[in-house]
Amino acid sequence: MLFGIIVSWLSVLLSQVWNVLFMSSLGGLVRGLEGLERFGAPSVVDLLVTLLVWPIIYVVMVFVGSAILHLCLLIVSATEKSEAGFEGTLKVYAYSTVAWLAAVIPFVGSLVLIVWSLVLEVIGFTAVHRTSQGRALVAVLIPTIVCCLCGILGIAVFSAALFGFVQELGGKLP
Repeated sequence: MLFGIIVSWLSVLLSQVWNVLFMSSLGGLVRGLEGLERFGAPSVVDLLVTLLVWPIIYVVMVFVGSAILHLCLLIVSATEKSEAGFEGTLKVYAYSTVAWLAAVIPFVGSLVLIVWSLVLEVIGFTAVHRTSQGRALVAVLIPTIVCCLCGILGIAVFSAALFGFVQELGGKLP
């Protein structure tokens, strides 16, 4: 857990430094435009609060994320041969935090982070829970697939509501 806190805190710090440098230069370009006066780099207070509160957020996130992934591992029967249990899942998830360092890579860091985390989690779950890479991969992908399906459903519901609103509005126009 301590390893994950340190690595994730360093990642957040470096990302915030990148944001300050990038946003302050970009903010200078758009400050004169109407409505964008507040656009720019985060304040020093914002940065300090983020860095001070981050360890608490990380610990909560690791426990919730590990619980979700352990449930997914149970669903695909990837923990049948495991003696590690939830603690093993927690360790793998916390150690995979090292992938967060990729977030400091400009423009593609998030994509690298996602792929690297996925690879580390699959390798870790395969070793810790003595399961196949296929089961570990499916377990890791279940939350992503569920989130994507919920997003698609949300977009469909919003589109239907917007379409109904436009239809209703169209009937009231002269």
